[in-house]
Amino acid sequence: MTGLNTPLAMIVTGVYLAQTDIPGMLKSRNNHFVSFVRLVLIPLITIGVMKLLPFGTADMKTAILIAAACPVGTNVAIFAQQFHQDYKKSVEQVCLSTLWCILTMPLAVLLISL
Repeated sequence: MTGLNTPLAMIVTGVYLAQTDIPGMLKSRNNHFVSFVRLVLIPLITIGVMKLLPFGTADMKTAILIAAACPVGTNVAIFAQQFHQDYKKSVEQVCLSTLWCILTMPLAVLLISL
């Protein structure tokens, strides 16, 4: 049953994305700001805290950083629609942060290994 988690999230995201204005998504400063905070600012703060506090192994710190550097989850869009909010905006943020994650995740892992 757990093998369905990722494919189901991708299907839900795809259905939502099909209803989204992709050029508008890419032009939105707010969407890029949300991605910046989620993918750059939060991982940098996490790295700073881990460098200041001497605890755990390198593998443990890398796992914590990867969790902190992940994109916005699909459940944000699901909850937005469930509670009658602007789910299209949340889908845009999920998709854009997932795209940016392709670049930011490797950089975050590289920074923690230095």
